[in-house]
Amino acid sequence: MERKHCLAWIALSMIAAALLTLLCLILNDHAETQAGKRVEQMAVRVKPAGADLIQAITVAPSPQRVEPVRHAERSQQTSAR
Repeated sequence: MERKHCLAWIALSMIAAALLTLLCLILNDHAETQAGKRVEQMAVRVKPAGADLIQAITVAPSPQRVEPVRHAERSQQTSAR
């Protein structure tokens, strides 16, 4: 009789684990859906000028980069002074 009880508890535990897993998956999907809706709402609130500004910043060429001075060039500059 005790073996049957043990198997029953194992079966109930497995069913409970499966239901908890299913609940977590459902809640995760719901959270992702809500997050997507929030992102869409924020995108609607942003004014088109702001989007143009963001594109202008990302597309605009960066200012000329200052290349690091090499060690040999640095020693020449120091000796020239």
